[in-house]
Amino acid sequence: MLVHSWIAALVLCVHSPIRSAEAQQIKTNGLAKIDSPQPDTFVHNHIVIAVDVDVSQAPPQSGIDSLEIYLISVPLGLNLTVAAGPTFLNSEPTSTVKHLDYFPPSCAKAGDYELTFYEASHEGNQRFFDITPIRVRVDQTEGSSTFCDATPPQASPESIAPPPLPPLPDGPDAPFVPSPPEGTLQPSDTHTNQLKEPLVTSQESPNSNPTMTSAPASASGTATLEGKAPTSTA
Repeated sequence: MLVHSWIAALVLCVHSPIRSAEAQQIKTNGLAKIDSPQPDTFVHNHIVIAVDVDVSQAPPQSGIDSLEIYLISVPLGLNLTVAAGPTFLNSEPTSTVKHLDYFPPSCAKAGDYELTFYEASHEGNQRFFDITPIRVRVDQTEGSSTFCDATPPQASPESIAPPPLPPLPDGPDAPFVPSPPEGTLQPSDTHTNQLKEPLVTSQESPNSNPTMTSAPASASGTATLEGKAPTSTA
């Protein structure tokens, strides 16, 4: 009986932190909150994505206008489209939590990637744009030398004009805010946080994935992602 109690206590101690980590909600640089995946997760060849887009706790007249997701590895020279256009944000209309199962193509070599969320939002008539990277490890069970039909990765993700948010609550229920990855670029002088034009567009062609581009905010200021991107490799 004593042995059984000891084993039960050991199992509880081992599994309790795991449950806590799985329930941890990640605050993005914008309005969305990420339930899955957790940072530095080994996703193998299946990424389970869950994003909470509820804005009821955001400032008045706030909303998310677009949310696109890319799987990026600068060292491997890959930028894979996970979700582009309005499909992901408009899915599951009766729920504020959006889900997606993504299976990286077999041509995506094993390595460290950043699951990167591109969000355009607004507060009143002010528009904002931000980028949030979540580090994940892709470990393909079956590799392939097939060339990936992917766009060149952009520069390391950076936060561009995130919307102002109320102070985060303290205590065990406070959301987790990930630290920026090492080497994160700083916003350039051309970035602006009050954008008069739609900031995010998807450019599609029959043989390529959509890419994120920044539209000019005014004649004197343009939101851009700077830096040369390496060429996609097999």
